[in-house]
Amino acid sequence: MESLLFPVAVAHRMITIQFGFSFLKSEISVLASKTISFISIGCVLGINSVGNFILCYIL
Repeated sequence: MESLLFPVAVAHRMITIQFGFSFLKSEISVLASKTISFISIGCVLGINSVGNFILCYIL
């Protein structure tokens, strides 16, 4: 019985990990786009602290 459950447990874990990664990727991309738009707005408004200025220059 246990030998039958083992592949199911492994498959479940793989699916869970895969879902976790895709969720994490979407979260990161949302965060990145928000950050970039925030920086862009900062550049447009001319908020020129040194770090922001460098980021504006890079983007």
